[in-house]
Amino acid sequence: MQMNKREIYEELKRNPKNVRFDVLCRTAELFGFIFRVGKGSHRIYVKMV
Repeated sequence: MQMNKREIYEELKRNPKNVRFDVLCRTAELFGFIFRVGKGSHRIYVKMV
């Protein structure tokens, strides 16, 4: 099932303590952030203006 940005945002807001790291990374990219550097659980995302 494909969720739109609003649905994803609401889901994260509804249960912020139960978010998988990979889901959070994919969500950041969906909202326009670009993975810059990092490995493991330390990653840096930037938003190009």
